[in-house]
Amino acid sequence: MDGADTISVGEAAELLNVSRKTITNYATAGRFKGAYKERDRWRIPLSEVERVREELQQDHRRKPGKKQKEDTGTTGLIELLRGQVEDLRADRDAWREQARRSDYLLGGALERTRELEGRLREIEAPPLSEPSEVRESPVSPAPADTPTQHPAAPRAATQSPLRGLLRRVFNR
Repeated sequence: MDGADTISVGEAAELLNVSRKTITNYATAGRFKGAYKERDRWRIPLSEVERVREELQQDHRRKPGKKQKEDTGTTGLIELLRGQVEDLRADRDAWREQARRSDYLLGGALERTRELEGRLREIEAPPLSEPSEVRESPVSPAPADTPTQHPAAPRAATQSPLRGLLRRVFNR
């Protein structure tokens, strides 16, 4: 065979739109009739490259190629992911609504707690119009025979259990 109607592995790879390794594998397997090695390089008849190109095109028409399969798989994956995104958005919206309701209820409870604390202070405060006892000035010395008390000590004894509970619940 003369070299005019044969081509190299690289040229065959370009014509068939495959890799050079694929062309070498085809030549080694005998898929190209009349292919031969010249100085450790394959020479492939152009007519055989044309024949193999037609076979590949017919195979491509009969069954979907890898690219078509990938497109179908990718489309399915995209649809699956879109569904998951919609589910996540619905969950996010539900959580936002729950957080909004919780904020509303917590704000109401905090407002009511402040109102109750104010009422509790009113109840615990000694009446201003009727002094129950005359107190000495904290600056004046106490008589030596009576024990000294801290000014807040009598009030601590009169705190209600509700106030202690409120302090424990709200850490105040």
